[in-house]
Amino acid sequence: MDNSGDAQSGTTDPTSPPATTGPAKEDDAVKLFVGQIPKDLGEEALRPVFAEYGPIFELTVIRDKTTGTHRGCAFLTYCTKEAAEAAEAALHNNYKLPNAQNALQVCVNWRGGGREGG
Repeated sequence: MDNSGDAQSGTTDPTSPPATTGPAKEDDAVKLFVGQIPKDLGEEALRPVFAEYGPIFELTVIRDKTTGTHRGCAFLTYCTKEAAEAAEAALHNNYKLPNAQNALQVCVNWRGGGREGG
């Protein structure tokens, strides 16, 4: 009997690619920077706010490497470019989270340091 990857044995084939558990990300998906997040809000509290605009591939609150303290910002990747654009258009300077002093800052995190095409 071959036990290289069946559910009954509880083992997996080490040559198989890892299973993905969340939604898939399209090739043109973009990462957003989100600022002005109150430090008492974690990923679980933020996810419903952003999920309105589309499926989320990854949401990570930025924390200090030494202390683990919330830095008041996050990186958010939607599964599609359209969802990211919709969230940016709806939320940037327009939506204030509970206990926030200012509206959210939501912008594309371009690797090149700026937007192309003006």
